[in-house]
Amino acid sequence: MTTRDIDIVQRLQSAERWLAADLAIRGLGCVLLGLCALAAWWLYRMVQRPPAHPVTLGEFATGAGAVISWACGWALLGEGQGLFRLVVVPGRHARFKPTASRTGR
Repeated sequence: MTTRDIDIVQRLQSAERWLAADLAIRGLGCVLLGLCALAAWWLYRMVQRPPAHPVTLGEFATGAGAVISWACGWALLGEGQGLFRLVVVPGRHARFKPTASRTGR
């Protein structure tokens, strides 16, 4: 990573609002919700098709994509830049010790 990339990541993680990043992230959320709507419309048309048929791999993948784009789209649209803000976890609530070995010795 270059120093410019590191600066951008640090700025996203800080509490400082950055209008351009916030609009881009929320715009991506709108795009994902649009893809979800398009996938749901396509699936609705496939279900209403007259001859009953078993689910194809394409239909299953479209359904999974609709659910994933719905969840990610709402998260990006609702939180925006705040999604990348660092959260302080008090030591008494941590379930692991960062310096402890993973082997348990």
